[in-house]
Amino acid sequence: MEKIEDMDNEMKWSAIELTIAKLFNPKNFPNIKGNLNAHLFERPCEATHKFDGTNVGKDQDGRLYGRNKMVNPNAQSYQKTPLDALKEIDVAVVKKEIEGLAGVEDLGNFVLYGELMCNKGLYDYAEKNLSAGWTIFGAMIKPTGDAAKIVEALQKASFTCSLKGGVDGSDEEEEEANPNLKIMLTMNGTLKALMDKFKYPTVPYQGVYENLYTLMI
Repeated sequence: MEKIEDMDNEMKWSAIELTIAKLFNPKNFPNIKGNLNAHLFERPCEATHKFDGTNVGKDQDGRLYGRNKMVNPNAQSYQKTPLDALKEIDVAVVKKEIEGLAGVEDLGNFVLYGELMCNKGLYDYAEKNLSAGWTIFGAMIKPTGDAAKIVEALQKASFTCSLKGGVDGSDEEEEEANPNLKIMLTMNGTLKALMDKFKYPTVPYQGVYENLYTLMI
């Protein structure tokens, strides 16, 4: 029997902070009014459709990542759901393309993450032909170089990304020397266009909004 390595928690998809918690984070006081105005009215934002499945990732070497454990790369299914959609994805090519766009020689370990539609019968997934699919929503990167500089390069190339710390997904921008830093790359127009170029499936992209208030109304 093939031995499956333990899940590398540093490459686990980080939790995304809830909007209310982010807006009212104690670190933002005493300028809470300015923080609310900035997030609600002054910053453009992009949105995608959120599905209720399970996170599954694939890295440039073909290794598969479940929510909390590695998946046998030869497995035909995970949580009783076919993995056929992942078999066609060449993550090494995606990584190389992003490195070229950002002018980065080597991003490091690159795990492309998507939602595996394991919850059959929910909502209208069957009608959308998503009940046995996998749709990309972002990537986790364990950088080989300076994490902050790589984030800056990715942002200049119009990707949306941020520094993350441990498995709890907390931001660690102020601890650039932390060896546990990783980079979360989230879906936006640039990443969506790149996935479309390769004809890889993604979560539905809702578009760009003037601000968060416009998106919510």
